[in-house]
Amino acid sequence: YHDDKDVYIRAIIGGIDPAHLEVHLNNDMVTIKGKRILPDLTIKPENYFIQECYWGGFSRSIILPVDIKSDAVEAKIEHGVLLVILPKSHRPKNTRIPIKAVK
Repeated sequence: YHDDKDVYIRAIIGGIDPAHLEVHLNNDMVTIKGKRILPDLTIKPENYFIQECYWGGFSRSIILPVDIKSDAVEAKIEHGVLLVILPKSHRPKNTRIPIKAVK
């Protein structure tokens, strides 16, 4: 979502150590990738009735609708929710170029 000055990305990242999480901004795309490590290896997979958490690596990419000030991006995680705040760059996308007459 966005407001007048920022674009926001919220992602549920429960069960991930922030040391195993990366956020990258590349041109008009944000990539969130990480690895959720299975905490208890003593339980055999066949002993689970149901398991709601996916373990292992993951990656998500989001294409941004506007230009971003890459030097002012923030990311924080609280209660298993990652919040990435991307300040909009308010550079005009369209610029009128004056035309000079050549004699």
